[in-house]
Amino acid sequence: MNVVKQIRSNLFLLFILFVFSKTAFSFNVTEKKILALKGDCNTQYQLGLYYQKGKDKDLIEAYYWMKKAAMQNHIAACRYVGRAHLYGKGTSVTIELAKQWFLTGANQGDFHSMLDLGYCLELEKNWIESAAWYKIAHQFGNTNALKRLNNVLKNITNSEKDEIELLVTQIQTSISE
Repeated sequence: MNVVKQIRSNLFLLFILFVFSKTAFSFNVTEKKILALKGDCNTQYQLGLYYQKGKDKDLIEAYYWMKKAAMQNHIAACRYVGRAHLYGKGTSVTIELAKQWFLTGANQGDFHSMLDLGYCLELEKNWIESAAWYKIAHQFGNTNALKRLNNVLKNITNSEKDEIELLVTQIQTSISE
C-alpha cells in the first residue's frame, strides 16, 4: 500500500513539474528579440545562448546577439565573443579581436577571460604577458591558470621573471580602477 501511495505522489510531482516547466521556462524568441532590440543586454546574452545551443542553433545569430551584449560590457558575452574570434565560431578567426574582448572581460575581473587572454598571448609566444595574465587569473581564483603558468614559465629566463612581477602589478592596478 505504501508503494502505491509513493508512486502516485511521484507521478503527481512529475505532472506538476511538467506543467510548471512549460509555463515558467518557456522561451518566446519574438518577445526576447523585442527586448533585446531595445538594448537589454541580459536578453541579448540569453538570445546568444539560445542560438548557440538551442533548437534553432545558428552560430552567426548567436555571435550577433552576444556581440550586442558584449558591447554593453556583459562579462560572459565578452568572453563568448573573444572565444568566437579565437576559434572562428560564427565569425572569422581573429586573434587580435579575441584578445580585445578577453581584455574587456578581464578588466572587469573575469578570471575566465584572464585565462583566455593568457592563452592568446601564449599562442603568440608572448611568454611574459601570458605568464602575467595566468598569474592574475590564478590570484582571482582560476585553478586552471596555475598549470598554464607553470608551462609558460619553462620558456622564461630567471632575469625575465622580474618583468612578470612588474607587469602583474601594472595589470592589477588597471583592473582595480
